[in-house]
Amino acid sequence: MFDGVRFDLIFLMLDPEDELFDRKLASHLVSLYYKGSEQEEQELLVRLCVVELVVVVVVVVVVHFIFSCFYRN
Repeated sequence: MFDGVRFDLIFLMLDPEDELFDRKLASHLVSLYYKGSEQEEQELLVRLCVVELVVVVVVVVVVHFIFSCFYRN
């Protein structure tokens, strides 16, 4: 039917730098699932921000790798 036609889609995710928005979002997500002391909640927020940073770094590395594969000289 398609004669082996294949389409690859690459989606670019943008995460604008907005620490206030990130903290509000993280706080909201934590409050949905976690009811504990304020100190424990703050520690969880810090871990969540670190995880977000790691995800952004991984996305940047993967995108760089993909583009370097396509545009090698």
